[in-house]
Amino acid sequence: MTSIKSVHDVSKLHRDLHTNQFCHFCRKCQFLAFIFILLFSFLTSLLAHGKNTQSNVYLVEWQPTPYHGRFIIPALRGETPLDAVKAYIETVLKDIDLGRVGPGRIILNTPLEDGKIVEFKQQNQTSVLLVANRHADHLANSQRIKEMSLPFIERGLTPFVLPVGASLRLTKPYEFHKTLSHSFPGLVLLGGDDVHPRIYKRSITYSENININELRDKLEIKLYRDYVGQKNGFVLGICRGSQLINIAESGSMHQDLNTILNTPIKHGAGEHDNITYHHIRLIPTQHSLLSRALGDNDFSNIKKWTVNSFHHQGSVLKAGGHVQAAAVSEDGVVEAIEVGENILGTQSHPERKDPSGFGSKVFNYVVTRISSFTKSITKPLNSCDIQLQQIAN
Repeated sequence: MTSIKSVHDVSKLHRDLHTNQFCHFCRKCQFLAFIFILLFSFLTSLLAHGKNTQSNVYLVEWQPTPYHGRFIIPALRGETPLDAVKAYIETVLKDIDLGRVGPGRIILNTPLEDGKIVEFKQQNQTSVLLVANRHADHLANSQRIKEMSLPFIERGLTPFVLPVGASLRLTKPYEFHKTLSHSFPGLVLLGGDDVHPRIYKRSITYSENININELRDKLEIKLYRDYVGQKNGFVLGICRGSQLINIAESGSMHQDLNTILNTPIKHGAGEHDNITYHHIRLIPTQHSLLSRALGDNDFSNIKKWTVNSFHHQGSVLKAGGHVQAAAVSEDGVVEAIEVGENILGTQSHPERKDPSGFGSKVFNYVVTRISSFTKSITKPLNSCDIQLQQIAN
């Protein structure tokens, strides 16, 4: 307690009280001002982000003829769908190597104006996006696209095709990939050419595959990572697609199984009608995607499931990584992989025939999983029912 002995002491006490109250008031104001500035900055940033997300990119559906796949490409706000298609073609053709594995000049034989080029609208049916990686995927009556589309069409889904190099001209491909994830609850990485060894930090030891393309592989891995990061859909990788998933998750590759394995099993000997088959054994995993797809939890029977074989390479999984082996062949080659609960890769081709019904069961499961994500996709108010135009038989 402060003792007061004079008028001077009273005056001093008054000044001290006033100063303390003033300082306390100032500190309170400063704190409130600081909170206000933080809130203002956060809201401004949030509004700007929302505005950019809505305005930077939209999707264009492009079908050169009724016999082509239905391509999906990005368009920047402010440009027409036709301008976007022209810009895509021009960008891809500037890269000779990418143009060779992409659409190439042959797709320009049909005037663009004669095809279907419209802004993509959300389908009433569930849509799945097939990721092209070969020149043949862009041609009329593409056998590869036809084979991959049919299992989804038969199960009520609408397939679209992402052409090679679709995101090449974008400075921010993430926005395009995010838009894809909110429009397509299923992403299918197709079989195809080997992934360039430089992607997984190796030199080329197998030189027979002339269609390796580093840029294509980088674009596809970027798409995979961005799509998976949104957690809005299910991913199926087939053959090359399964290998690409493993590589994107820091795995590596045996570049040619036939040169490193002394085994009677013929990996990659099948081509078209001359199909080679071999047995696989299931392996328990954290989420049991393949086991559930097949309705089988017998992990000891090596003879139960028979798959086709079109591959000459094998995945090498990163020890302690996110990728789990879900099946192996009799000689130990990884035949199926899983990453978490929404990513499945098969080294065989489930879209092609096999004697054990492996492929049909895989597609039944994949379609069910893809369809389960449909309810989380917000359809625009002006969405319309687009009639499915199947690729000609």
